[in-house]
Amino acid sequence: NVDPFAWLALTLQRIANGWPNSEIDALMPWNHAT
Repeated sequence: NVDPFAWLALTLQRIANGWPNSEIDALMPWNHAT
């Protein structure tokens, strides 16, 4: 149960702040803490 809007907002914020490419799997919705 992931809120898609919260997940997307956090993911886009992390990418904009320079999230490392090697950690991209951590951004997937199934890894998102609710």
